[in-house]
Amino acid sequence: MDRLMPFDELNVLRPIVADIFSKTPEERKDYEAYLLDLIEDILLLSYVSGNEAAVTMLSDNPEAEAATIPQTEASEPAAEEVTIPEVEEEQVAESVNKKIAGKTWRQRVTEYISDEKATTEDIMRVAETDSHRVYNEAMWNVAEKESEQGKVIYKRWQTMLDDRVRDTHAYLEGETIPLNERFYTFDGDSAMHPGGFSDPANDCGCRCRLALTRV
Repeated sequence: MDRLMPFDELNVLRPIVADIFSKTPEERKDYEAYLLDLIEDILLLSYVSGNEAAVTMLSDNPEAEAATIPQTEASEPAAEEVTIPEVEEEQVAESVNKKIAGKTWRQRVTEYISDEKATTEDIMRVAETDSHRVYNEAMWNVAEKESEQGKVIYKRWQTMLDDRVRDTHAYLEGETIPLNERFYTFDGDSAMHPGGFSDPANDCGCRCRLALTRV
């Protein structure tokens, strides 16, 4: 089973951030480059993890978790394996540095470092939210490449099935649709994958994930 995000690395990051944010905003500036590098490394790892997770789901692996799709007489499991696509630097950079509501994660972290009211939780929220988004975007990119090769791919929205799941995401639990369709919530927002909503409030702290399968 793949891991949703690099939890170990995020857990290591927390005490480092707590130590930095125990200092004054002026003192924090000395650690800015170091903190940005740490978070960037986690986001890059998230992309690689999402890339590999998508390949596992789309391969003929009986242990892989896949979306349940409507079966017809014409629907038969694909016989060929999915090869791990090269992680293209340009595509990774685009995903990692994407602006959400007009700002990149790097800009948000830099602002928090200078804000005397900012806390460890502000930084961790940025790191966790963007790590989650990058992971799911990497999965999407792999699936899209497979789709361009003529593969029919379905995706299913999966929540963590606990009381922390927000209503708009619980509404999508188990929904299975073709890859190129959008998931729509009852509040009118939509996304191609978890972490991809137009309203940042629907992405912040999201723990949902995609399940993929091809026929």
